[in-house]
Amino acid sequence: MEGKVVAVTGAASGLGAACAQLLGERGATVVGIDRSPAPPPPGGSWETLDLADLDGIAPALGRAVARHGRLDGLVNAAGVMDTRRFDQTAPADFDRVFAVNIRAAFFLLQAAAAEMARSGGGSAVLFSSTAGRVGRPLAAAYAASKAATVSLVRSTAVALADAGVRVNAVSPGLIETPMLQDIRVARTEQGAESPEAVRAEWERRVPLGRLGTPAEVAEVVAFLVSDASAYVTGEDLGIHGGLQGS
Repeated sequence: MEGKVVAVTGAASGLGAACAQLLGERGATVVGIDRSPAPPPPGGSWETLDLADLDGIAPALGRAVARHGRLDGLVNAAGVMDTRRFDQTAPADFDRVFAVNIRAAFFLLQAAAAEMARSGGGSAVLFSSTAGRVGRPLAAAYAASKAATVSLVRSTAVALADAGVRVNAVSPGLIETPMLQDIRVARTEQGAESPEAVRAEWERRVPLGRLGTPAEVAEVVAFLVSDASAYVTGEDLGIHGGLQGS
């Protein structure tokens, strides 16, 4: 990763923070992007940006390139979830999920790919989810947005190949993050015995017998950003301990 400049969205917490930390440890210059302000990664920089504000995306990446000279990678870990039942999801709820999870991802990738092409090529990793493969009855809009993410990856991998830009997705399953804790609480409010009982149920369902960690997801993302995956593009790589749906 030495010499690479990589933008990481959702970098203030959860999977984005884990990716930013590991990429920095491997030698990359990390540009952290999040709607929450935070100190810049060591040797890198920070952009406070709500990705739903499309007008702010290209300027933020432009400032990063002006500061660091190039852009070689994008990790789009930013995302939102809504745990309402399908029949209780309003248009505003649906629009919020799609505005961040797919609309912003589309135009973020568009802007980042242009910068990476000017830098001689690069690698983009978008976050999907196992929910996009199997579905979630309590998060239908979220699941639909993650399925759309994989379709976007497959289309843009072909569209950007001539520019030397690779595009892949990762689909985490049950990973111990603040978002997963929110889901456990929501399940309790919807009738489950307790967050601890929900966790135990999930662990029983995972063939490897445990939840994943953000560090384990970051390792896969680092591989896809690095030149070690130079012949990999248009793929959706599951990180789920053997559990195909979550």
